[in-house]
Amino acid sequence: MSVTVTSLPATYALGPRFQSNVKVEKVLQYLQACYREEVRLAEVAELVDMAEESFCRFLKQRTGKTFVENLHAIRLGHATRMLVQTSQPITQIALACGFNQPSYFNRIFRRTHACTPQEFRKRYGRCKSADQ
Repeated sequence: MSVTVTSLPATYALGPRFQSNVKVEKVLQYLQACYREEVRLAEVAELVDMAEESFCRFLKQRTGKTFVENLHAIRLGHATRMLVQTSQPITQIALACGFNQPSYFNRIFRRTHACTPQEFRKRYGRCKSADQ
């Protein structure tokens, strides 16, 4: 999938710190656009013209999270919204948010939210769950 990411015109004279922020923004925009799909570290590193190892270090320094943690945060953000606002089955939500294995989604969700997706939905959901 080809994603267009907007950037500043080349005529802007940007210092290295600002250029770093532009790279982070470009990565996060890309992850937001592609979170439903399989996103590979190599393709995202290439997006900002960096080697994978350098990119991982760079992203961790700038965001405080690893590449996978950033991707999970975006995916889980969409999943929590869907859990609260829809009655779709949890398995369907997991798949729609880019998690290929519902069991992996449950594990990551529990690690982040200290409860299962079903418990989260019961606590915060507005719709009657299809899983209940």
